[in-house]
Amino acid sequence: MKKTIPFMLCVLAIASIASISVLGNTQTAYAGIVGFLGAFDPSNWTEFTEGNGIVDTNGAPLSITIEGSDGSSLCDGGNGFVSNDGLLGARNHINDNCVTDYTIPMPCTGTVSFDYFYETNDEVDFDPAGFLLNGAFTVLAGHDEDTKSDSQVVAVQQGDVFGFRIDSTDDGSGIGFFTISDFVGPDCQVGGEFLPIDSTALVLAGLQTSAIWTLPILVGAVGAGIAAFKLRRK
Repeated sequence: MKKTIPFMLCVLAIASIASISVLGNTQTAYAGIVGFLGAFDPSNWTEFTEGNGIVDTNGAPLSITIEGSDGSSLCDGGNGFVSNDGLLGARNHINDNCVTDYTIPMPCTGTVSFDYFYETNDEVDFDPAGFLLNGAFTVLAGHDEDTKSDSQVVAVQQGDVFGFRIDSTDDGSGIGFFTISDFVGPDCQVGGEFLPIDSTALVLAGLQTSAIWTLPILVGAVGAGIAAFKLRRK
């Protein structure tokens, strides 16, 4: 019996080392940032409008809503303003704009994904909405419909300036609304920094929070020791 105690302790030690290896193998944690929080908290975005548009962040971290400009004196909006062709009347909405933007630099290379819902109480084609990438505007909604919902995935590079825009081309007669939800930032190191994991702390945490699967490992090791002891006695 005395000879079996060191043997069983040896088996338990091997099992413990194996569990530590499993728990502490990965030394760097990565995380795709879901929602408008962390590195993508609203406080880290830049809001810009040429008129009186706003970005409503009350729904964050779940969603944000961009409301386009309407009737702003800054964009000469409203009825009876001078269009870019010099005539009194409707603005030339193909060339003119009165944008409301919401932008942020990308902390690393990867993809941005999001769902969007667009609606306007203006006429169709006067308040297009979409995303920005380094100043280039890609229209997703508002050209052919007054309501639209869909999903989008955009590839980004570290340092790219990504964002959302509503272009109030007539700046009058109604507002465009662009709601972004289920936002997921690039799958990279949080805040642009690696997160080292302390193996000892991870094992201790694992013993506390993962006992359901850790315990069978130890029980199995004890069982193996007992079985080996019985074979040795035979």
